[in-house]
Amino acid sequence: MTEKLDTRLRRAVPLLLRPWDEARIVIVGVGGTGSWLAVQAGRLIRVLEARGKKARLTLVDPDIVEEKNISRQNFCDADLAGDDGKPLHKATSLAFRLSLSWGINVSAITEPFDPHLLEDYPYPSYERSAERLTVVVGAVDNAQARSAIFKVLEANHSFEAPRFFVLDCGNLAAGADGNESGQVLLGSASSPEGMQHAFRIRNACIALPSPALQAPDLLMARQEEGDQSPLSCAEIAQANTQGLMINPMIAMIAAQYLFAMFVTGKLTRFATYVDVHSGTMSSEYITPETLARVISKDPTFFARKER
Repeated sequence: MTEKLDTRLRRAVPLLLRPWDEARIVIVGVGGTGSWLAVQAGRLIRVLEARGKKARLTLVDPDIVEEKNISRQNFCDADLAGDDGKPLHKATSLAFRLSLSWGINVSAITEPFDPHLLEDYPYPSYERSAERLTVVVGAVDNAQARSAIFKVLEANHSFEAPRFFVLDCGNLAAGADGNESGQVLLGSASSPEGMQHAFRIRNACIALPSPALQAPDLLMARQEEGDQSPLSCAEIAQANTQGLMINPMIAMIAAQYLFAMFVTGKLTRFATYVDVHSGTMSSEYITPETLARVISKDPTFFARKER
């Protein structure tokens, strides 16, 4: 029996970025997924710098490295304490390691993420108005942190190619097996209206729906996240436990998104779902029909002024 061919990839168009000469990758949360992604992002920064581009990596996480992190996060026993015997922050330890290894521009922020930590949010300085492109990678496990990350997208304007993207990495929505499944979602528009001009350039797309539009459950707090949660700290940790192999896999998929955005310019997908138990992976591709479905619009919603 002949199976019906899936033509979505063949019909997909690439994401077209605004002109830039400085790439900034901000990884929020350098734990289960973010600690593995930091290494791949560091490699990307090195590649970009070798090509004469300005690039920098910022790691954001207020947590310190603990013994329980060693088995599934990208840390070792030497990261548990500094020369002074004091605990090391995850962001600081990784930033130091990557800077020392490759001589790249890596900085660490050891406080919870807030969009205003970015010097050009919500408005760029006069000198930097069109040069810098920022991808904020969310590798966090709670709705409050995601909400802070997604707020970055409110600085984008619907009539121009975005300055900010959010790449969300994590477990699937409630009800899925978080130990073995996960997703990577890329977006730039915080509202459906921000998508109206997404296809104004022929054979390209300049905007993608926010991860919050793609998966609204990301902003719904789980029971264990609430202030009145009956769970102990140990039980909360167990509730958010992820499998040993899903985190590096999600990190590698996210790294490929970043590579396609900044190096090859051939990113034609905006969402990828993976399940390590079944060995399956599926993606959503950039087409007017697919994006219209995500934002509950008809494809005719997209106003295109061809150039």
